[in-house]
Amino acid sequence: MFRGQIVAVVVAALLSGHCLAKSPATAPASATSVATSQASGDIPDPVIAEILAQVSPKDMPADRSAMVKSLGEHLDKALTLGQAALDKYPQASNRHVVLNMMLDAALLKVRFSGDPTLTAKAEELSRQIVDSNAPRAEKLKADFFVTRQELFGKDRTAGKVEPNEVASAIDAFVARYDSTPYKARSLAMGALLARTGGQDAQADKMLDLLQKDYAQDEEIRSFLRMAGRSPDVGSPFVAQLTKLDGSKLNLPGDMMDKVYVVDFWATWCGPCVAELPHMKDVYAKYQPKGAEFVGISLDTADSRDKLEKFIKDEQIPWIQTFSGASWADPTSSKYGVQSIPAVWVIGRDGKVISSNARETLETILDKALATPTSAPEATSASAPAEN
Repeated sequence: MFRGQIVAVVVAALLSGHCLAKSPATAPASATSVATSQASGDIPDPVIAEILAQVSPKDMPADRSAMVKSLGEHLDKALTLGQAALDKYPQASNRHVVLNMMLDAALLKVRFSGDPTLTAKAEELSRQIVDSNAPRAEKLKADFFVTRQELFGKDRTAGKVEPNEVASAIDAFVARYDSTPYKARSLAMGALLARTGGQDAQADKMLDLLQKDYAQDEEIRSFLRMAGRSPDVGSPFVAQLTKLDGSKLNLPGDMMDKVYVVDFWATWCGPCVAELPHMKDVYAKYQPKGAEFVGISLDTADSRDKLEKFIKDEQIPWIQTFSGASWADPTSSKYGVQSIPAVWVIGRDGKVISSNARETLETILDKALATPTSAPEATSASAPAEN
């Protein structure tokens, strides 16, 4: 299973002003299966399970800062246990399983600490995976990281590599996964590499292919939105939500003929909290004009009291819904929402007008409210790229 790797490891590191919608403490750590054929001399399954438990720890603190601190300690332990396993079983055929988990740990540590020594560690681990006898699909994440470092790492910048060399290296990277189940992910990663290298035509070609053939994949949908595309625009927004008072809100049925904003957020998300005064201002301006707001909280089940207190203390006046499932929240998972705040606008016909309305919310609402019965067509202004 590859859930969370594109965004959590690759995209999120390139974003600012967002929180991961899927908590790193609970998202599965690796595409690599931890089940191994226990050949003689292989790293035993219990050892692998122990490392995995550190990369994807359970029962983490509800407080975000405490969670990040605890996660860092778990990731350090994962790296220590992983290295001990590699040292003890130098000829193991399943070394790549441990290497991939260690790479996950190193990249997550880079994400949350910015420690440059861990970037070097991630590159070292990636090269070991790429050079191993691991199945091709198990090498994707490492291959991406190595390719990125070779083209744009600290010792080589895009200006030092000829444009045709950059394009050829990216095409070669994607081609290595053409016949694997990870073709779509390689295209997404290839598009990121192309954008970094100034190969916009190459990136657009890959994004076009992703939107044409793979937009039903929730991770790809999220990736396309982050890349400035709008795979959900024009489709109905369908969700069965539970309000904090326990009553149900079924969309689009309960909101038909209304323009409304859907706000994916959480109390632990700093950018979400920072955005709250602006959201209150927009609500005060547009609610009298007929716009409604619906909050979808991604707080965890054990944070319900904190959520309710926060809403009361901050006097948030619009509808709030809560599943208590955090990263497994059914609506955020269905629509591939993997970073928050994520602000959507739904038209009177129940169809998505914008899945990326955070920066231009008022402009989008003005147009939506002026449209009597159908959502306005998407424009580049309604779906700006998130940088």
